[in-house]
Amino acid sequence: MAPPRTRTSLPDLDDYPLRRAAERLGVAIFRSVREDATGLGLTVREAMILLVLRRNRAVPVSRLVSGSGTPPSTITGVVDGLVLAQLLKREHGTRDRRQVVVSLAPRGRQVAERLERLQASRWLGVRGQLPGARAALAAGVLNQAIHGFHRSARPAAAAAPVAGRRAKASASTARGGAGR
Repeated sequence: MAPPRTRTSLPDLDDYPLRRAAERLGVAIFRSVREDATGLGLTVREAMILLVLRRNRAVPVSRLVSGSGTPPSTITGVVDGLVLAQLLKREHGTRDRRQVVVSLAPRGRQVAERLERLQASRWLGVRGQLPGARAALAAGVLNQAIHGFHRSARPAAAAAPVAGRRAKASASTARGGAGR
Protein backbone atom coordinates (compact mmCIF):
# COMPACT_ATOMS: atom_id res chain seq x y z
CA MET A 1 0.00 0.00 0.00
CA ALA A 2 1.36 3.40 -0.98
CA PRO A 3 2.01 5.92 1.79
CA PRO A 4 -0.56 8.72 2.00
CA ARG A 5 0.23 11.87 0.06
CA THR A 6 1.02 14.87 2.15
CA ARG A 7 0.76 18.50 1.13
CA THR A 8 3.87 20.62 1.25
CA SER A 9 4.39 24.27 0.45
CA LEU A 10 5.22 23.28 -3.13
CA PRO A 11 2.42 22.91 -5.68
CA ASP A 12 1.56 19.41 -6.83
CA LEU A 13 3.27 19.51 -10.21
CA ASP A 14 1.22 16.59 -11.50
CA ASP A 15 -1.79 18.95 -11.55
CA TYR A 16 -0.33 21.06 -14.34
CA PRO A 17 -1.67 19.98 -17.77
CA LEU A 18 1.21 21.69 -19.62
CA ARG A 19 3.80 19.68 -17.72
CA ARG A 20 1.95 16.42 -18.32
CA ALA A 21 1.58 17.19 -22.02
CA ALA A 22 5.26 18.16 -22.31
CA GLU A 23 6.35 14.97 -20.57
CA ARG A 24 4.16 12.90 -22.90
CA LEU A 25 5.60 14.74 -25.93
CA GLY A 26 9.14 14.11 -24.68
CA VAL A 27 8.43 10.40 -24.24
CA ALA A 28 6.82 10.20 -27.69
CA ILE A 29 9.82 11.89 -29.32
CA PHE A 30 12.27 9.65 -27.43
CA ARG A 31 10.36 6.53 -28.47
CA SER A 32 10.29 7.60 -32.11
CA VAL A 33 14.04 8.28 -32.13
CA ARG A 34 14.68 4.96 -30.38
CA GLU A 35 12.51 3.08 -32.86
CA ASP A 36 14.16 4.72 -35.88
CA ALA A 37 17.65 4.28 -34.40
CA THR A 38 17.03 0.61 -33.61
CA GLY A 39 15.79 0.05 -37.15
CA LEU A 40 19.13 1.38 -38.39
CA GLY A 41 21.16 -0.70 -35.92
CA LEU A 42 21.99 2.27 -33.67
CA THR A 43 21.47 3.17 -30.04
CA VAL A 44 19.65 6.40 -29.17
CA ARG A 45 22.96 8.00 -28.11
CA GLU A 46 24.60 7.06 -31.40
CA ALA A 47 21.60 8.43 -33.32
CA MET A 48 21.68 11.72 -31.40
CA ILE A 49 25.40 12.13 -32.12
CA LEU A 50 24.85 11.49 -35.83
CA LEU A 51 22.01 14.03 -35.90
CA VAL A 52 24.15 16.66 -34.14
CA LEU A 53 26.92 16.09 -36.66
CA ARG A 54 24.43 16.17 -39.56
CA ARG A 55 23.68 19.78 -38.62
CA ASN A 56 27.34 20.70 -38.01
CA ARG A 57 30.38 19.94 -40.12
CA ALA A 58 32.92 19.07 -37.44
CA VAL A 59 32.41 19.27 -33.70
CA PRO A 60 34.77 18.96 -30.75
CA VAL A 61 33.91 15.89 -28.73
CA SER A 62 33.34 18.13 -25.70
CA ARG A 63 30.52 19.90 -27.58
CA LEU A 64 28.86 16.58 -28.42
CA VAL A 65 28.19 16.11 -24.72
CA SER A 66 25.71 18.98 -24.57
CA GLY A 67 24.45 18.63 -28.14
CA SER A 68 23.59 14.94 -27.91
CA GLY A 69 22.80 14.60 -24.21
CA THR A 70 25.47 11.92 -23.85
CA PRO A 71 27.24 12.04 -20.46
CA PRO A 72 30.96 12.94 -20.47
CA SER A 73 31.79 9.55 -18.95
CA THR A 74 30.15 7.80 -21.93
CA ILE A 75 30.97 10.01 -24.92
CA THR A 76 34.42 8.58 -25.67
CA GLY A 77 33.14 5.00 -25.80
CA VAL A 78 30.21 5.91 -28.03
CA VAL A 79 32.46 7.91 -30.38
CA ASP A 80 34.96 5.02 -30.45
CA GLY A 81 32.20 2.65 -31.53
CA LEU A 82 30.99 5.02 -34.26
CA VAL A 83 34.57 5.46 -35.56
CA LEU A 84 35.04 1.68 -35.56
CA ALA A 85 31.77 1.31 -37.51
CA GLN A 86 33.15 3.85 -40.02
CA LEU A 87 30.32 6.28 -39.30
CA LEU A 88 32.60 9.01 -37.86
CA LYS A 89 36.04 10.42 -38.56
CA ARG A 90 38.16 11.59 -35.63
CA GLU A 91 40.88 14.24 -36.02
CA HIS A 92 42.85 16.62 -33.88
CA GLY A 93 41.87 20.29 -33.82
CA THR A 94 43.69 22.61 -36.20
CA ARG A 95 44.26 25.33 -33.58
CA ASP A 96 44.71 23.07 -30.57
CA ARG A 97 46.09 19.59 -31.26
CA ARG A 98 44.85 18.43 -27.85
CA GLN A 99 41.26 18.97 -28.96
CA VAL A 100 39.57 15.97 -30.58
CA VAL A 101 37.16 16.85 -33.40
CA VAL A 102 34.71 14.42 -34.99
CA SER A 103 32.79 14.61 -38.24
CA LEU A 104 30.61 12.29 -40.27
CA ALA A 105 32.32 9.76 -42.51
CA PRO A 106 30.59 9.21 -45.88
CA ARG A 107 28.74 6.17 -44.54
CA GLY A 108 27.79 8.11 -41.40
CA ARG A 109 26.39 10.93 -43.53
CA GLN A 110 24.16 8.43 -45.35
CA VAL A 111 22.90 6.92 -42.09
CA ALA A 112 22.33 10.38 -40.55
CA GLU A 113 20.40 11.52 -43.63
CA ARG A 114 18.22 8.41 -43.48
CA LEU A 115 17.58 8.94 -39.77
CA GLU A 116 16.70 12.57 -40.40
CA ARG A 117 14.28 11.58 -43.19
CA LEU A 118 12.58 9.08 -40.88
CA GLN A 119 12.16 11.73 -38.18
CA ALA A 120 10.97 14.32 -40.72
CA SER A 121 8.27 11.96 -41.97
CA ARG A 122 7.05 11.49 -38.39
CA TRP A 123 6.90 15.27 -37.89
CA LEU A 124 5.02 15.66 -41.17
CA GLY A 125 2.45 13.24 -39.77
CA VAL A 126 2.17 15.35 -36.63
CA ARG A 127 1.93 18.52 -38.71
CA GLY A 128 -0.87 16.97 -40.76
CA GLN A 129 -2.93 16.64 -37.57
CA LEU A 130 -2.77 20.39 -36.93
CA PRO A 131 -4.39 22.92 -39.26
CA GLY A 132 -2.21 25.98 -40.06
CA ALA A 133 -3.30 28.29 -37.24
CA ARG A 134 -3.17 25.52 -34.62
CA ALA A 135 0.33 24.48 -35.74
CA ALA A 136 1.55 28.07 -35.36
CA LEU A 137 -0.13 28.32 -31.94
CA ALA A 138 1.38 25.00 -30.82
CA ALA A 139 4.86 26.09 -31.95
CA GLY A 140 4.48 29.39 -30.12
CA VAL A 141 3.34 27.72 -26.90
CA LEU A 142 6.17 25.17 -27.04
CA ASN A 143 8.77 27.87 -27.68
CA GLN A 144 7.45 29.95 -24.77
CA ALA A 145 7.52 26.88 -22.52
CA ILE A 146 11.10 26.10 -23.54
CA HIS A 147 12.14 29.71 -22.97
CA GLY A 148 10.45 29.71 -19.55
CA PHE A 149 12.06 26.41 -18.66
CA HIS A 150 15.54 27.72 -19.50
CA ARG A 151 14.95 31.01 -17.66
CA SER A 152 13.86 29.18 -14.52
CA ALA A 153 16.88 26.85 -14.48
CA ARG A 154 18.83 27.13 -11.27
CA PRO A 155 22.54 26.35 -11.72
CA ALA A 156 23.09 25.97 -7.97
CA ALA A 157 20.45 23.23 -7.79
CA ALA A 158 22.07 21.37 -10.67
CA ALA A 159 25.42 21.44 -8.88
CA ALA A 160 24.02 20.11 -5.58
CA PRO A 161 25.15 16.52 -4.97
CA VAL A 162 22.66 13.70 -4.72
CA ALA A 163 22.34 12.56 -1.10
CA GLY A 164 25.03 10.07 -0.20
CA ARG A 165 27.16 10.47 -3.34
CA ARG A 166 29.70 12.82 -1.76
CA ALA A 167 30.08 10.58 1.27
CA LYS A 168 30.61 7.50 -0.93
CA ALA A 169 33.17 9.31 -3.09
CA SER A 170 35.03 10.56 -0.01
CA ALA A 171 35.07 7.06 1.51
CA SER A 172 36.42 5.59 -1.73
CA THR A 173 39.14 8.24 -1.95
CA ALA A 174 40.10 7.64 1.69
CA ARG A 175 40.56 3.92 0.90
CA GLY A 176 42.90 4.81 -1.96
CA GLY A 177 40.31 4.69 -4.74
CA ALA A 178 39.85 7.28 -7.43
CA GLY A 179 36.56 8.52 -6.06
CA ARG A 180 34.51 7.76 -9.15
